Amino acid sequence: MDSHGERQKLLADYDTFLTELEQITALLQQMMQKKYHSLDVYINNCNHLKISYLKINKLLAEASFSDYLKTHHDALYNKYTSLLIGIRLYENLLTNCGLHQGFTTHADSQ
Repeated sequence: MDSHGERQKLLADYDTFLTELEQITALLQQMMQKKYHSLDVYINNCNHLKISYLKINKLLAEASFSDYLKTHHDALYNKYTSLLIGIRLYENLLTNCGLHQGFTTHADSQ
């Protein structure tokens, strides 16, 4: 791929990263609220969280994009890393409580 094509792909991936990071942030803010009107809504948010998480991890698995993000947008990279810690703790809680039904994040991303 030529440098123009590579640059275009990095920019497209960056747009996707931003969109998914905003989605994760919004979902986590909703999920931190103490009141949910139904368990179905909460589970739906969990599923959307997983989808966004996996999309970002797929992008970060590409060395060129990961390097680009760390070099040019390190604050965003660090924000995602911080959110990742919370998501992984949540995943671990679900696993250890026996409630981990289809919410595999870490294993799916490896």
